[in-house]
Amino acid sequence: MKLLITGGFGYLGSWLTDYFCDKRYDVSVLSHSSSVSYDPRVQLFRANLEDAGELESVLKQKFDCCIHAGSINDSFVSDYARKALLVNALGTRNIIGALIKNGIQRFVYLSTFHVYGASEGVVSESSPLLPVNDYGITHLFGEYYVKQFHKTHGLPFTIIRPTNGYGAPKQIGSTKWYLLLNDLVRSAFEKGVIALSSNGRAYRDFIWLGDICRIVDALLVSYRAEGATYNVSTGCSHRLIDIAEIVKEVYSDRYKKEINISTNSMDQRDYSPITVSNDLLMETVKFQFQDRLKDEVCKIFDLLEKGVDRK
Repeated sequence: MKLLITGGFGYLGSWLTDYFCDKRYDVSVLSHSSSVSYDPRVQLFRANLEDAGELESVLKQKFDCCIHAGSINDSFVSDYARKALLVNALGTRNIIGALIKNGIQRFVYLSTFHVYGASEGVVSESSPLLPVNDYGITHLFGEYYVKQFHKTHGLPFTIIRPTNGYGAPKQIGSTKWYLLLNDLVRSAFEKGVIALSSNGRAYRDFIWLGDICRIVDALLVSYRAEGATYNVSTGCSHRLIDIAEIVKEVYSDRYKKEINISTNSMDQRDYSPITVSNDLLMETVKFQFQDRLKDEVCKIFDLLEKGVDRK
């Protein structure tokens, strides 16, 4: 299968690229960055998602499938709202427009569970779509563009809405160190304290990036997945303080010393669990989720140690 992965050198994208290369797919990567390391296993295309003309001039060959993982979710960058619209929303329209000219057998869109805007209760694919941030809103727009091209051009698609993916970055220069697990491990490594900005009582559904890759692979070959939208979640949630305790345990075992967890004492909020249902997904693909939190904490420490060694 000739496969194009957009954002294939990003945080999740690099996991997808490694996974499908290891599975011996014919992998091409679309990246906007000129600073990414070249991977000899892939054919590399450089273009910006917000530039429709550039995409059409670069992507002149036919792909069997596109996994669209390219997006911007660094909400702290300046002018993020506009950039998110251009990349996450209009960029999705642009990449579909470029690919459909040469024919595409499946378009897999990596959206997000943030399209629901929910932080507690039970969330299923039939729950109201009420995003509360630019990341969720622009990905919902992206979903609408996917469905628009399905109606107007017969685009075969699958939309997946992952929860909070975790896994060690593939490169020390990753921009995703602010993500919870990455941030807690780096705080422990660099500052000697595991620092939470909240009281740690909030709940989140965490899913291993390796499982997301395996699910995407399974959905690619399932005829039932065409035209469907799935939550990709473990179906259970953890408190943030529990994640911090895992980092503390690994740190203590690894470095043979204790470390403290700091929380925000000013944060007096209380939270209820959130359950992001994966029932529809499990009806389509039989899947066993893996708990790799401790393994990935170790790998993040490994990466940080290597980064220090290079200096």
